[in-house]
Amino acid sequence: AGVAGAANAAAGAVAGAAGALAGMSAGDQLAVINASNAAEIATSKAAQPKLTNSEARDYARDMIREHTAMQG
Repeated sequence: AGVAGAANAAAGAVAGAAGALAGMSAGDQLAVINASNAAEIATSKAAQPKLTNSEARDYARDMIREHTAMQG
């Protein structure tokens, strides 16, 4: 489970979010995506000092890097 389980849960959340975004304007969609990225960055940064598993630390680092790159 672990990291793979978290990745599968995230993929499910993305699929659900895609349906919710369908009826929104492009500007509203961008605002939701930016807010989601900001939340992912913040939670990953908050978790980093508490993580003891190297895979989890790497995952948090990757989340910060990837979601920061996606911020518009």
